[in-house]
Amino acid sequence: MNDAGIGQPARRWILAAAWLHDLGLAAGGVRATARAVRRAGHEELARIVAHQVGAEAEGDGPAGEFPRPTGASRRALDALDIAIVTTDQTGGRVTPREGVAAVAAARGAGDPRVRALVVRIAELAQSPEGQAWMRAASPAAA
Repeated sequence: MNDAGIGQPARRWILAAAWLHDLGLAAGGVRATARAVRRAGHEELARIVAHQVGAEAEGDGPAGEFPRPTGASRRALDALDIAIVTTDQTGGRVTPREGVAAVAAARGAGDPRVRALVVRIAELAQSPEGQAWMRAASPAAA
């Protein structure tokens, strides 16, 4: 994603948030994970973890407890959402369509997180920055 203008500090946040979010899913809740990150003194990272796409749709979102990230943290969250659909389980690059299809296959097409993911990627695809990030993360850019 560096080709898309995301510097090293933001990439560290994105990676940390991705791991923490996945750990939260495995441990039983993204909200609980975000609270633990907050207690450790990392408010901005907690916001990114809490707001990852689809968390609110499944009832595991922040529900007002964590304000939406802004500024650089918001850019990191946008990049994380794009990374979800442009990276496969092995870390390889896939198109957004392939990424969404894989999430839908794993969770079921009617899953609230899948529906939220489709909406979120459509929103990001409307902005020039989101389009550039998706192009940079696609297999053709490899």
